[in-house]
Amino acid sequence: MNVVCIVQARSGGTRFPGKVLKPIGEHPSLYHTLHRTQAAWFTTVLAIPWADNELRDLGQSWGFRVVQGPEHDVLTRYAIAADKVGADVIVRITADCPLVDPGIVRQVVEPVASGKVLYACNVRPRTYPQGLDVEAFTFNILEQAHREAIEPYDREHVTPKIQRLARSNVANIAQDTNLSHHRWTLDTPEDYRFFQALAERLTWEPPSPTTAEVLALLDAEPELAAINAEVAHIYPPA
Repeated sequence: MNVVCIVQARSGGTRFPGKVLKPIGEHPSLYHTLHRTQAAWFTTVLAIPWADNELRDLGQSWGFRVVQGPEHDVLTRYAIAADKVGADVIVRITADCPLVDPGIVRQVVEPVASGKVLYACNVRPRTYPQGLDVEAFTFNILEQAHREAIEPYDREHVTPKIQRLARSNVANIAQDTNLSHHRWTLDTPEDYRFFQALAERLTWEPPSPTTAEVLALLDAEPELAAINAEVAHIYPPA
């Protein structure tokens, strides 16, 4: 069973261009996302647009395999990457998640890798902070979605078509305490100020800081969470 985490990234974007290269501590945000994902003990691949040669060179310099594909048809980008690495199960991580939790990645993978479901996530409904989002699905259902998806929305956001194809054959990983009000995703300048504030107080060397360490800091200094609390989460939950 070849489980592969595919981290999608691009250097463009309209809300906060170049966000994946913004430094958090001593490393760019993308560095943290990739290395924290890799800490889940699965192969990690960086999937980027064809034109993003700077990201390609950076990813390769950090020791990651890089696969390139269309910028906006991210579903095709995933299909290309999954096929090239011979993935049986794919984990979808977005590059705006520099605090991705490797333990949560493993929890979401388990029901798919064990054959219990075709698709699993931790966002339907969401109980974890925004920015700890993880999705996992089989290669076969990714291939079917790639063949059948017609709407640009489905091709840009990767998993809506997969979710519909999986129907009830899905699983959601949730926790007892609902922490979905926390925003730990990097999509705006306000988000970046939040991460800078964390970096001034915590050690950022993957897999540190841990989710528990960040929550403890925010409990001690709740004003930090207010830095980006008003930013609208514009994307669907999965």
